[in-house]
Order: sequence, then C-alpha cells, then structure tokens
Amino acid sequence: MIPHHCFRYTVLAIAAAIGFAGCSSVTDNPATTGTITITQKLLPQIDSNAVYQLWFSYPKTSTQSKNPRFDHGDAAYVSVGRFTVAADGSLAGLDGKPATFTFPSSLTPGLVADVILTVEPKVKTDTLPGARLISGTFTGTASLGTATLALNGDDAFGDPMGTIGTGYAALETPTTATDTDFASGIWFVKPDGSTMAPGLTLPVLPISDENPLWHYEAWTVTGSGSSLQYTKLGSFLDPAKADSDGAGPQAGPNTSSAFAYPGQDFITGSTTPIHLNDGAHGVAVSLEPDGILTRRPTLVLVSAGSIPAATARLQAFPLSANASLPTMSISLTR
Repeated sequence: MIPHHCFRYTVLAIAAAIGFAGCSSVTDNPATTGTITITQKLLPQIDSNAVYQLWFSYPKTSTQSKNPRFDHGDAAYVSVGRFTVAADGSLAGLDGKPATFTFPSSLTPGLVADVILTVEPKVKTDTLPGARLISGTFTGTASLGTATLALNGDDAFGDPMGTIGTGYAALETPTTATDTDFASGIWFVKPDGSTMAPGLTLPVLPISDENPLWHYEAWTVTGSGSSLQYTKLGSFLDPAKADSDGAGPQAGPNTSSAFAYPGQDFITGSTTPIHLNDGAHGVAVSLEPDGILTRRPTLVLVSAGSIPAATARLQAFPLSANASLPTMSISLTR
C-alpha cells in the first residue's frame, strides 16, 4: 500500500532550490515576484522508467520568440521541472537530490494561466507535454495566483474522472471445458443470471482529444510491503470490451469462448495451478501512460487488496474505488 504524504515546498524563480517544510504553513515573501509554493498530496511512486513533469501555460504572444509548438489552443506549455516521488513522499530530482523548478528567465510569472502535471518517459526526446495526470487553472489577484490540480481538471481528464466508481470481478475460466479450474481465471464482469455485464464503470478512454495518451491496465498482486509482485492482465480503453490480449497468453484451448470483457485465464505455462481465491492474491485496475513500459501500477483506480478466500465460481466480488486520488496546490507571487 502506498503511504499517504503531504509535502510543501517553496520555490524561487530561476533555478532555485526547494526547501522541505513538511505540512506546516510556509510564509512566502510577497515582494519576491515569481516565488511559488507547492503542496502535493498522495502522488504515487511510479515505475523507474517514468518521471513526473510540471508545466505552466503561457499566452502565445509571450512565447513567440522561442518558437514553441502551440498544442493548447492559444497557449504554450513550458516545462518548469522533472521529478520523482521518494518512498517518504518527498519530491526528488532525477539526480536524487531535492527537486528544483525553474521559470524561463524570459517569461513573466504574472502571465501563467494553467498548470499540468504529466507522466513522461525517463528519457524524453521532445519538448511537448505527454500524458496529463492532473491539471488546474490559476486564479487570484494581480499579486498572488493559486491553482489546485486534480484528476478531473479541465486539461487532464475532466468531469468523467470526478468520481471513481466501484467495480466487480469474478473467477472463471471460459477457455476450458471444465468448471473445476475456475479459480485460475479472473474477469472484470458481474454475472447476471446466464449473461455477463461489465464489471467496471470507468469512462471510455480517451476522454478528450487533448489528453489521449492513457490506457487502463489490470493486474494481479501478490506479496506485501516492498515485496509486492504485479502480473499484468491486459490493457484496454473500454471496460465493456475485450482487452489487448484477449484471454491472455496462458489461456486454455477454447479462446473463442473468452468473455468479451477485460480478463485472463491462467491455464498453460505452469506446472502448478494458480488459485486466485487462496487469500494471497489481490487485483487492481490502474491508469497507465502510453509508450512507457510500466512494471507496477501508476495510479490505481479500483482494487481488492485480497480476493476473498474461497470465492466461488462466477461469484462477483467488489472492487473498492480509490478514495485517495492525487492533488497538488500551487501559489504564485506575481
């Protein structure tokens, strides 16, 4: 389980270091134009192949001399820093030291309009924002602007991600002719008599053309603490359709009988049968950025910490919604 943390940082314009101040109040110097305070809550640790990147948007006229590509209406996003989240929840730069953020010296802090936080490849070759996780808009006065970034921000996922619904999954192996091995398969369905209904109520991706670089991924989870082990079950955009690998690479012989929903059978490839209802397996569905090989969930949306022991065949068990979604608050002296 990822610990919950709240960290606040004070950042000065132009390559200033960030001082850790815990969750206590930090008083900024209002005379220092461009000073910002960042407070993040619940940002998850992500795969070592990925990093977070913070971007501010500026009006087009203020950045024309730099010849940026304008992919946000009449504004351009400019990066102010890349970082990771340490085990204690603090923000770290890619060099392992406390994260630093830099305003472009030629731009005016008072012109900042919006802010987004993206998940990017650790090795990035372009200067455009990637998968937008949370976003916000600056409001306030001529001397102080504030922004709150959230999953349902207009430049991230919008209202469809304002509330994460619960879900269901069930154990069954539709790719075999026997019922006795049902505990070797898991599918995101809610059985309704002799038919199957979708087990997930997540919105279809992409939600908007401005944020198309995400997909869902399902996982089984074993172990605990730092020894958690994750097994991918397939990626998908629509929870009411089959996932990217159908019944999976270890499916039984009757692959045409697989449910038309996300899920997987574990029939072949192991001499020891998998029993997902042994009390040692959990399951999760997460948001994952396109184009990055992630070996652990980036942002879990629904999960069951443990599949109930002795769950029967086609007995739907609930998946709880993540009630601890990440947010970030930024204040900016203008």
